[in-house]
Amino acid sequence: MIKSKKIVTSPLRYPGSKQKFCTTLQKIMQSNGIKPDLFIEPFAGGASVSLYMLQHNYVNRIALIEKDPLVASFWHTVFFESAWLVKEIQKLKVSLDEWHHFKKYKPKTKRTQALKCLFLNRTNFSGILKAGPIGGQKQISQYKIDCRFNKKAIIEKIERLSSYRDRVLFIDEGDYQDSLNNRQQYINDNTFIYFDPPYVNKAKDLYNFYFTEEDHLSLKQFIENLNTKWLLSYDYEPPLSDLYKSFAQYGFFDIRYTTSSNKERIFKKEFIASNLNLNITL
Repeated sequence: MIKSKKIVTSPLRYPGSKQKFCTTLQKIMQSNGIKPDLFIEPFAGGASVSLYMLQHNYVNRIALIEKDPLVASFWHTVFFESAWLVKEIQKLKVSLDEWHHFKKYKPKTKRTQALKCLFLNRTNFSGILKAGPIGGQKQISQYKIDCRFNKKAIIEKIERLSSYRDRVLFIDEGDYQDSLNNRQQYINDNTFIYFDPPYVNKAKDLYNFYFTEEDHLSLKQFIENLNTKWLLSYDYEPPLSDLYKSFAQYGFFDIRYTTSSNKERIFKKEFIASNLNLNITL
């Protein structure tokens, strides 16, 4: 039984997590005098920003869209079938043999897709679903395969997040354009869409689904036709970031991130664009 609304972070480890960007985005929203009824994240991934906004009550409801079926199924199960997921986590043996099982396993249901997603995310190098196991196949590193799989902490996060299920409007698996076009009845002046597309640099190595140059251009054209409030953030790459400099509002934000198990973190410049006023200290 959850007695209080403790704020928790995402149960998923994600390359380039936007956890540190949350306070900046909240300041942008506050300075523009908006508290959205619905906050949509079309490239959900670890969903750090949506979870932050929801738990701090900066938005009333959230909706997630994710193309990777494993990740989309994970979020559906966290919010709507958490009791089953918790029981399965408790039964798991976090070992290299189990890792090989999940790596080959082809799940057929949302539940089993969710379990595979969580297991590989918490046991793979940097949480990358297509990567190898933490500690390698010989497990001779000081970091072993179970070092990021604290069952108690993961279960607590899932149980606390599931208590917000009534404030999750929808979780869609598939293409962001298809989903947003099909959900037009929910997109209005009280909706805010946060776009955080796949990394430009090394995206092919980090994600099962990544963007081509044509995809980036298509996203820009799609955003130009939106009739609601939105903000986009990108890892800064001049050729692509220049796409958005035709918009009136854009800026830069330094974010600390890592895609390795090393303690050293790297500062990287993020490009942001929006139809909101960005005239604040980024």
